[in-house]
Amino acid sequence: MSRFSRILHHPSELDAFAHLPLLRTSEPMTVRLGGTMTGCAERARWERTLNRYYSSCGCEAGTMGLLIALLTSAAGAGPVMGHAVLLAVTGAILGKAAGLMYAHAKLRSTIRLLQRHWSDLATE
Repeated sequence: MSRFSRILHHPSELDAFAHLPLLRTSEPMTVRLGGTMTGCAERARWERTLNRYYSSCGCEAGTMGLLIALLTSAAGAGPVMGHAVLLAVTGAILGKAAGLMYAHAKLRSTIRLLQRHWSDLATE
């Protein structure tokens, strides 16, 4: 699946990217900054940060949740395998949800900072 780039020309366009991950379109996308950000020395860093949080799927946190749940179930090893499987699945789901919420919070924070920075560039 190929990614397409969306070039933003004004800070207000960033608001469209602040949606929760489950409410986004499924098409992969890369956010690029245009307009007065074109000549900005920090543009590449802003783009990397935006794209990292925008495209985050929560898989790393889900994996950590799964591992913690497996280690917890192994440490308190009981004879019932079904409980261990249920705990592992629950850990993975909760970890993934936590990872998505963290990425969403970081994305919104990055968008607010970038909008302020971009507006300051436009007034100079």
